Amino acid sequence: MEEEIFDQNKNTESLSGTQIRSLKERAELTELDALIEETLKESKILQTNSSPTIEESPLVGTKLSGIYSNPSPKDASPKPLPTQNIEQKNPESEQSSKQVPEKKLDEYDKTFKTYKIGDIIKGKVVSLSQTGALVDINYQTDGFLNAEEISQTQINVGDTIEASIISLSNKEGYVELSVKKANAEKMWNKLYEAFSSKSLLEAKVSSAVGGGLIAEIYGFRSFIPASQVFRQPNQQLSDFVGKTLPVKVIEIDKKQNKIILSHKQGSYELRKKEKENFFEQIQVGQILRGKVSNIKKFGVFVNVNGIEGLIHLNDLSWKRISDPAKVVSIGQELDVFVVGIDKEQKRVSFGLKQLQPTPWDKVPEKYKEGQIVDVKIMRFAKFGVFAELEEGVEGLIHNSELSAKEVRNPLDVVKAGEIVKAKILRIDLQNQKIALSIKQAEMEEQKSQLEQLQNNSSQPKITIGDAIGNSIKEQLSNQNEFPQNS
Repeated sequence: MEEEIFDQNKNTESLSGTQIRSLKERAELTELDALIEETLKESKILQTNSSPTIEESPLVGTKLSGIYSNPSPKDASPKPLPTQNIEQKNPESEQSSKQVPEKKLDEYDKTFKTYKIGDIIKGKVVSLSQTGALVDINYQTDGFLNAEEISQTQINVGDTIEASIISLSNKEGYVELSVKKANAEKMWNKLYEAFSSKSLLEAKVSSAVGGGLIAEIYGFRSFIPASQVFRQPNQQLSDFVGKTLPVKVIEIDKKQNKIILSHKQGSYELRKKEKENFFEQIQVGQILRGKVSNIKKFGVFVNVNGIEGLIHLNDLSWKRISDPAKVVSIGQELDVFVVGIDKEQKRVSFGLKQLQPTPWDKVPEKYKEGQIVDVKIMRFAKFGVFAELEEGVEGLIHNSELSAKEVRNPLDVVKAGEIVKAKILRIDLQNQKIALSIKQAEMEEQKSQLEQLQNNSSQPKITIGDAIGNSIKEQLSNQNEFPQNS
């Protein structure tokens, strides 16, 4: 009986030991599963932060046996995993470590400029050779100018130049440059600016064709239609060859290499500017050089620097002028005196006689008040007659001084061109006026004649008898005196 009990106890101990062993194994497997799951979670986090394209670990889908899947709560407490051999990666530190070189690369790249073909850039010549020149353009590679570009442009090492980019990488890996194209591009820009602002330019005529003129402007070939050429009467298109003309751009197209100019608009703009400058600088009393452009009955037009002024008939000469063509001729160059300026109306009047010696300078020496002179009747007025003492010196004979009689019409007393005697009544040198009188001259002459007659009538007539009688009386008188004296 006791043996049976012992055997049963023994069997019970063996079962309990087996059960304890299985529980330990189950606990160890449970801990392993926990480690695997934790490792998988960490690997998923790293894959998500670093590389989302990495395929999922095959361990994620591994299923554990159901025997070890539900450990008892008492024995299932897992032991902590040893972490000394497991490297835990910090996504933030890894990302920051990657950003550091990227920032440095960005800052390095920022030191270089970004260019494209056609850009006009500035660079410094660093070397010269027979094949070309290297230019520092602040880019990953240097710029290159070929030998042809160097021959057309005088450059030295250290010079700063402007060039256009032809290619970002030639056979040698340099940026291909062209100074010639850069200059051409700048000239096109200037032409477009002139077209937009309607600025005044200059073009040199190289040839004349049936429809107009061929001209060069900023190194480009341009065309001036015949209808846009400002011409004088009888002036031919061929007369403009070799001349530099003021022009304006009226049409431009870079793609078609087309430049159309207008000489008419350019000439008008030039004359306008010259006129404004002329009236800003001109002053009364100046002496200018000009050319006679037209002659009229009332005066002469003189062109001075493109501005026309009038010399009135009275300012042509100190002499009396009836025909201006007798004094000057068209095309004659002469000096003129600025007499008057009208800046608002943009008009100016010139004088020619002001530059000639005035006969009035000698009037004080030659003429005195009260003097009787010969004068020539020149012209008539309602109030009197103008008479010439000499060329350039005239005086006025008032109607009341024409005759002692009442004068209703001066023509009843004198005629044009007649030479008469007149008395100088007054001389006004400041205003260049002389008052004359025919009446008083006649009165002076009559007075002189009367005095002469009176002088002649006051002397007694002596006969022979009177002469003998006077002689006898003189002798008797002498004899009577002697006794008294003795």
